[in-house]
Amino acid sequence: IQFHKSNEKKFTSPEYRKLTYINLSTSELSKEIAVSDQAVAEAYEENLGEFSEPERRDFQQIRFEDEDTAKQAHSQLKKGIDFVTVAKDFANMNAEATNLGNMKKTELMPVLAKAAFSLAINDFTIPLKSVLGWHILRLKGITPARQKSLAEVKPNLKKQIADELAFDSLYKLANQLEDELGGGASLEEAAQSLNLSLISQDKVDNMGRTPEGKMINNLPGGAFLKVAFSTNVGKESFLTEIGDDGYFIVRVDNVIEP
Repeated sequence: IQFHKSNEKKFTSPEYRKLTYINLSTSELSKEIAVSDQAVAEAYEENLGEFSEPERRDFQQIRFEDEDTAKQAHSQLKKGIDFVTVAKDFANMNAEATNLGNMKKTELMPVLAKAAFSLAINDFTIPLKSVLGWHILRLKGITPARQKSLAEVKPNLKKQIADELAFDSLYKLANQLEDELGGGASLEEAAQSLNLSLISQDKVDNMGRTPEGKMINNLPGGAFLKVAFSTNVGKESFLTEIGDDGYFIVRVDNVIEP
């Protein structure tokens, strides 16, 4: 008995609440918005520059700590010695370490970019100096610049348009919901009037868990649980913002004490 009294918190279940709530979010609203093919095509034409892919070049690189070593390595490359062999002999770099990757011009340091993007395939630069040391770059291949087609970007563009429309309608819908509730409508009546989902969650603790200890993953974010556990039973909270892209209002239907 004494052990039980001394460890009372270990043997006390948390408070659980039954909640009913409306969750307004741009992610949910966007799912309900139909975007026409014409709207997608117009957005594509208006933003053509966003859908162009610049030329990319696949480079190898040897990096040196001093200019003399870089010049010695360069002289060996001019004699036709294999790039990876020179990298190993003069910079202790293996083949994998020399691979710089497939890069846009803007992804290279400016002191390297101009020379690197002037190379023909299989050519290499003279030793170039940067804040990281000395470099010799070799061009392995070129991926030409291209314009993405409407078909390629359509799914993402349609989602982007839907998200923008959802964001614009979010505040309007939040104001309509406040007007409905301010006029005396219940959560059920307001949800029905505005065609909103009314969600009920039975037995949740202030950490968002069920009595079985399972986390409930679809609850609204932000201060939802804090608000839900500071609202009196039978009462509704204020309409509360969740960042810039959502609102919730919650009613406490029942409280199961600890």
